[in-house]
Amino acid sequence: MSLLNTSQPDILHLHSPRATFIGIIAAKLAFHKATVMVTAHGWIPDRLRMRYLYEELYVYAVKRCDRVIAVSGHVKELLAHRDINKEKISVHHNGIKIMPAIQPVQSDPRISKFVFLGRFIEEKGIMYLLQAIEHFEQSTSDLFSVDLYGEGPMLEIIHQTIMEKN
Repeated sequence: MSLLNTSQPDILHLHSPRATFIGIIAAKLAFHKATVMVTAHGWIPDRLRMRYLYEELYVYAVKRCDRVIAVSGHVKELLAHRDINKEKISVHHNGIKIMPAIQPVQSDPRISKFVFLGRFIEEKGIMYLLQAIEHFEQSTSDLFSVDLYGEGPMLEIIHQTIMEKN
């Protein structure tokens, strides 16, 4: 709250369920007139013990924001389903502009290269990717490559799975 009072931002951008809830309360208590925006990435993970409480607090906070950036149409629909005004929700697909035809830069055009760059957490679905790769026949394995970059709580299990499955 004191940070809001000293910095006097024109825009307050909140970027996670916890930050959204705390940020909206701080902005209201500080009587600050900044435009409050939130980026909504998805929903509260099922693995959290008090998921429903967190979800209610998050929805409460998002309803009080001026603008909402959803990272997909699906997230926008989830928010709208919770009675968050669709007019204040805009969709920006993971912060990138979807290009009609992206030409990969590679040395061998017969090989498709996939890159994951992010935090190694369950919600990213990295284990599903590794399971899917297992189902490709050996003869097709040299038609694509997969690079994984990141850190997180699943780093060891991902590394172990890759080593076990070769």
